[in-house]
Amino acid sequence: VYFSTKGPASYGLGTPDYEINIIIDCFGDSRLEEYRGKHLLDLVIVYGAHPQMLSPAPGGRHNAVMVKKSDFEALALPHQDGNYFLRPDRILGMFYIDTSTKLKGLGEAKDGLFFEEKKDLETLTLLSQAEGKMSENEQQVNRIRSRTCFDESMIEEVEKKSNYTSSRKNFTKSTSRPSSILGFPFLTRTSSSSSSS
Repeated sequence: VYFSTKGPASYGLGTPDYEINIIIDCFGDSRLEEYRGKHLLDLVIVYGAHPQMLSPAPGGRHNAVMVKKSDFEALALPHQDGNYFLRPDRILGMFYIDTSTKLKGLGEAKDGLFFEEKKDLETLTLLSQAEGKMSENEQQVNRIRSRTCFDESMIEEVEKKSNYTSSRKNFTKSTSRPSSILGFPFLTRTSSSSSSS
């Protein structure tokens, strides 16, 4: 599912170029005649999505983001027909805007439209910051993984134990490495702990 971080104000709401701006931004100028004047873009859906669920959409446009199909499959249940849909409780609003009609009152709404354009830019900045933070987190996890080695025999022994608490005398948390990664403790065998209870 593709989204634009731009709202109607950023596309020139109420002006003759409103529909054209949407078509060119979302589909490219080569598809202008395919959409123009056919009222295929009259419905505006405002959807609230967590920044970590969004990925840059193909095409290199900074304002185009998407929720990947793999994320739908991992985090949502399919509809009866097998398709995945946006959560209805995250739809914040739906507006019908006739793209072929020039809106009245644009002069009076000028300040408000300018404010909306400014908010669109702020949203784009926040999404960019969230994407940078996620990239940093991924790099940190990869660095920790590359420094961490697991003893396969130790893992097999832990898997045989049905109760971790009862096997604490054979294992202890490592003090020379990070104590956990993604919430899972690192365990190492120690020779001195085998005689203690």
